[in-house]
Amino acid sequence: MDASGGRAAPKGRVKGIARFGAATGGTYDAPRAKPFAAYAIAATHAVVFVIDLVMYTSGHGNGGETFSRLALFDDAVVWGSQWGRVFTASLVDFGLVHFALVNVGLVTVGAEAEAILGGWNFTAVYALSAAVGGLGSMALDSTTLHVASSDGLFGVFGATLLYSAMNVENEWNNRGFTTRLFQCAVFAVGLQSLTAYPTENGAHVVNSVGHLWGFFAGAAMGYAGLAPLFTSGKKFSPPPSDGRKRLTDLHEGPRKTFVILGSVSTALALMSLVVILKRFFDVDPRDVF
Repeated sequence: MDASGGRAAPKGRVKGIARFGAATGGTYDAPRAKPFAAYAIAATHAVVFVIDLVMYTSGHGNGGETFSRLALFDDAVVWGSQWGRVFTASLVDFGLVHFALVNVGLVTVGAEAEAILGGWNFTAVYALSAAVGGLGSMALDSTTLHVASSDGLFGVFGATLLYSAMNVENEWNNRGFTTRLFQCAVFAVGLQSLTAYPTENGAHVVNSVGHLWGFFAGAAMGYAGLAPLFTSGKKFSPPPSDGRKRLTDLHEGPRKTFVILGSVSTALALMSLVVILKRFFDVDPRDVF
């Protein structure tokens, strides 16, 4: 028995249990994953940033060698066939403030999003949202250099808010949507403010187009099935022995795999379209739109 007079959850089940709101008294049992990918991605950002900083301070470079190898340069993708940059651009940041906002966002909102979505689903949302955001920047923004890390974070925001909106029942997700909306808004405002400051040559390396495309890509993947859709209906799962109502994800199963594969295919198709238009037909989507 716990201090409130109810049954305490068995110790072996603590991993994977989430309690939504103190008012529920721990009535509901929702599957949760232990965050790892969000921390790993943030650590990779830190390693890239530190490598360039150390090389610069030691006089072995201009402070951007690693950045230049990973960032999204239009010409490198279109004419150099360096298509991997569409994905590696999610691992670099532009400036100290951008680095801080992205990585604090990853270890806070991102870690919670991973706990909800699961490690593979979170990684897919971040990486593919960043790729789609980068491609959107290539297609519609005049800048020819892009970093997509904040685009990926905006995709995480989209999937997280979509999850909260779909699972908005106050009985077990008390204030979940409002709280997460506020958290995402704080980082979104900070990152969007950076889009107003161009570089010395007038380029907007961090831009609103990528943020918008990344957000909608993440929300779309969440809606398609990567965000859990919970129910506590008896027909889905019998009441467990500890008296808690187990929440069942209606999206669980092959659907999530199909969504990831479909999203990868969509990103590759979009990249092919942009490259073909620019390389073979000398058509810049920016001239069309």
